[in-house]
Amino acid sequence: MQHELLDIINEEDEVIGQATRQELYDKGLTCRIVHVFVQNSQGQFAIQKRSEVVSFLPGHWSSSASGHVKKGESYDEAAARELQEELGIEAPLENALTTWYTVPDRNIRRRIGVYLAKHEGPFELEAIEVAEVVWHEPEEVLAMAKKGEPFQPELAIRKSYSPYRKSIWSLHCFIARNCQKAGEPQLDGGEK
Repeated sequence: MQHELLDIINEEDEVIGQATRQELYDKGLTCRIVHVFVQNSQGQFAIQKRSEVVSFLPGHWSSSASGHVKKGESYDEAAARELQEELGIEAPLENALTTWYTVPDRNIRRRIGVYLAKHEGPFELEAIEVAEVVWHEPEEVLAMAKKGEPFQPELAIRKSYSPYRKSIWSLHCFIARNCQKAGEPQLDGGEK
């Protein structure tokens, strides 16, 4: 995974080159990321806990599936691939939002595509990257954050998803209110 090529993008989200994941982080290059939230028919979201062996934010709660967009891949293709790789499922995807994310202390920017998928489970988890996936109401996720559970800061999206439901918006609001501290990553706007 460390040697696969990822697209480097400019401020207009245009591909301007390629680099390995390590080069992206070492040089602070801008790339694309996807996050997929899986929702069941009861309105619950599948929240993933990252394994303790991953290099980025081990043991943190995250979206249902997420990852880098590979060289030559679209956001849509990457979202479908991550669902298959991490959860072992295929599901129709709806793009909810595309926004910029910045890690200020490292001066690293990412363009993030956020997706919604409908699925009832069960899941076949990718054991190396995914520790567990649990179903939660947005309010339950808020309670987890208030108790100090670690969440991936990329999820701190502060503007609503038009035309998506309030529950998806709520799921992201709790992170913006409860998980962001000085020096943590910030989303810059630029929403689609």
